[in-house]
Amino acid sequence: MNRMITTIIGILFLQNIAFAQTPTHTPKDPHWKSTPEWEDNFSNLNNWLPVPYTDHWGTKIHLCLEKNIWLNNNGNLVIAVNNEFASCPNPAPPVVSWASGSCTAGKFYSYTGGWIETKNNNNTKTQFGYIEARMKIPYRPGLYLSFWTFIKEGSVGNAAEIDIFEIRGMYPYNVLPTNVHTDYNIYEGFDYDIIIPDPNFTYTDWHNYAIEWDANRIIWYVDGIARRVLNNHGVIDPVRIIFSMGTDQYPFSPKPPLYPLFQDSVLIDYFKVYHLQCDNTPVINPNFASYDYKVKKSIIMGGATTVPQNSNIVLRATDFIELQPGFEVPLNTEIYLDVTPCVGNKIGKKED
Repeated sequence: MNRMITTIIGILFLQNIAFAQTPTHTPKDPHWKSTPEWEDNFSNLNNWLPVPYTDHWGTKIHLCLEKNIWLNNNGNLVIAVNNEFASCPNPAPPVVSWASGSCTAGKFYSYTGGWIETKNNNNTKTQFGYIEARMKIPYRPGLYLSFWTFIKEGSVGNAAEIDIFEIRGMYPYNVLPTNVHTDYNIYEGFDYDIIIPDPNFTYTDWHNYAIEWDANRIIWYVDGIARRVLNNHGVIDPVRIIFSMGTDQYPFSPKPPLYPLFQDSVLIDYFKVYHLQCDNTPVINPNFASYDYKVKKSIIMGGATTVPQNSNIVLRATDFIELQPGFEVPLNTEIYLDVTPCVGNKIGKKED
């Protein structure tokens, strides 16, 4: 036979057998569509709230200041960390963000950093989807940088925190810490350190960092390549997005020296959220020449299905994908099959 299935990647059900792996380059999958209200190339900071005078509920050794956040001439969001002395006002300022708290009145700090998050004045949150930022990150012992999600008041059992990554200077250059925290009353965390196998990887180059998040799973990506997959343990609430930069608070972590003076900065080129296009209709033997690449209710493929040679086909359905006898994929052709909820209507949702 001159034709064969070369690659089937995804989640499908065929004769009671389940196969599961992960995609790559998710935004290039035509099922995903960028959400304009959640796309920011940082020509301004209208969608963002700098949070000053916080040390994250008194747990950090740096003080976040608004002066450490700005836009540079290249259209990048800049968040800086400095070894400089600063103090929290007395009395302490009111809490601006529930996620960060406020600094401790009169406390002195040896370092300053920055904290910025999506505004919450209109309860603007995003729920599920592919969340991505392109970033260039400094690497120095003791630095601490987070790109993460959170909900303002955390419902019971769901604080909705996903750490897309936490860069910490105590880790080697090819280790990327990622976490999920689901309940701060009964602290339940799922911590995991991703090992990036590329020997040439360095944080100080530009990279894309992202998650694909739905009600069933969370997938972490670096440069469009899936690095970690986790069953979703109930992180389902709409969230805000936070970027924070400072120094590591853990006693076993190295601290950057105070002298000589330094300023390190993370550069963020863009931030985007993609959502799935949903159709919810059944399809039998799809015609790929006219296929609309919306998530179907079900997909059945048999001998009448023609897969274009040398193509990279992605198919998604909410209920099932069935491969019947006679279905073939040409050599040098890849097909990715995924059964997952379609929650495109909830991405970029603005609640009144």
